[in-house]
Amino acid sequence: DRGILVKVDHDVEPLAVAKILKGIAQAENPNLIILGKQAIDD
Repeated sequence: DRGILVKVDHDVEPLAVAKILKGIAQAENPNLIILGKQAIDD
């Protein structure tokens, strides 16, 4: 088991995020993908 954390230093448009995640999913061919976003109040 392992995880992949994608971090960026600047704002990214939603379409760019989708393309990045698609590329990772195609390259890794995982059985399960769990996505989340850190809350702004944390």
